[in-house]
Amino acid sequence: MTPGPGGTHLEVVVRPPALEASGTAGYPFMTRSEQGQEVRELFATTGAAYDARHYGVGYRTLIADRQRIVSQLLRSLALAPEARVLDVACGPGRMLADGASLGLLVTGLDMSMDMLRTARSQLSPKAGLTQGDALALPFKTSAFDAVNCSGLIE
Repeated sequence: MTPGPGGTHLEVVVRPPALEASGTAGYPFMTRSEQGQEVRELFATTGAAYDARHYGVGYRTLIADRQRIVSQLLRSLALAPEARVLDVACGPGRMLADGASLGLLVTGLDMSMDMLRTARSQLSPKAGLTQGDALALPFKTSAFDAVNCSGLIE
């Protein structure tokens, strides 16, 4: 642990056993293009299944708990009606739906077209949805009043 500007910072690095055994530092062990392809394949046909698995079950899940926290944080910002909000790695659009219910202009970005289709099914046509890469945002600087990126790494 190292001290950081906001307190103590804990950095955890996990190396795949095969790389550890070979003594290869190996990062990144996949090109950015290969990583993007892995993500697209992982979420290619699972948008609705992902949503049901994490939000439609009768018990708590980490992802549903995280969404509750994000929703509370979004409400605590007390953004003006029609403030522009971006959700990077928006998945099935739960945060976007929360923002839209507050009168915010919401836009979601995700690599998975199936996740975007799932998000679209629960959002009004006013919500913007864009397929894209979180490492190369296709938006102008200062296009949004608030940005959420809590679902990118799970």
